[in-house]
Amino acid sequence: MIIMDNMHSHHVKEVAETVSKTNKNLTILYLPYSLDFNPIEMMWSKIKDILHNYG
Repeated sequence: MIIMDNMHSHHVKEVAETVSKTNKNLTILYLPYSLDFNPIEMMWSKIKDILHNYG
């Protein structure tokens, strides 16, 4: 199983084709968007706030 986020570039057909060529038994699982799954978003939010308030 390959687990990826829902980033647009992960959904292009070439990704699925490459995975299926590599191993027919692999499955792609796309995670729903959630701050729980992507805590780096909280960091970027704070950086954006700092930059917004700085200018």
